[in-house]
Amino acid sequence: MPAAVGSQDRAAQIVAGPAAPAPPPGSGNGAGSFAGLSFANFGDGWPPDTNGDVGPTYYIQTVNTSVGIFRKSDGALVTGFSFDTLMSQGSFGNACDTQNFGDPTVVWDASADRWIISDFAFALNAGNPVAPYFQCFAVSRTGDPVSGGWSFYALQTSDLFPDYPKLGVWPDAIYLTANMFAGNTFNKVRVWVLNKAQMYVATRA
Repeated sequence: MPAAVGSQDRAAQIVAGPAAPAPPPGSGNGAGSFAGLSFANFGDGWPPDTNGDVGPTYYIQTVNTSVGIFRKSDGALVTGFSFDTLMSQGSFGNACDTQNFGDPTVVWDASADRWIISDFAFALNAGNPVAPYFQCFAVSRTGDPVSGGWSFYALQTSDLFPDYPKLGVWPDAIYLTANMFAGNTFNKVRVWVLNKAQMYVATRA
């Protein structure tokens, strides 16, 4: 699992302006809008818990079951795949391989031109999550999420269920938050600080 880090130099260089212009703003099905991942082809849960972020060339959308990578210039879906298909490439040896259940999040780190995609995974017993619980991470090895390759990591939690996890990027680290539950009872909020320098050089800690 990625190691926690303390405060580091925050004077990171920001990637220069967008490499490809976004479509002009619009509404409905007019100019500047495009269809995201479809329920028929990329989802079996409702609501889909959609999430997305935009980089210089691509927009990445996540839903509970799947990931879609869209070209910014025209909104075309370049590739789409399930979370199990993506995360199983990490050969974790845990629930991240085949038991991804959503609450997805994706962020683009402008300071490093990297993508971070994450969701949670766990086994079920009579339809209920069973510990240990895993937060699964796919981190792009370059700024190209289509052909640049991915590195994979997992963070394990055993005491409480981490619901509604969210990611944030900062010059010094990647921050993860989750609402922690004991059964159906809210217990606390938990924050993890992840060493993005290690994650970006494809090392495991």
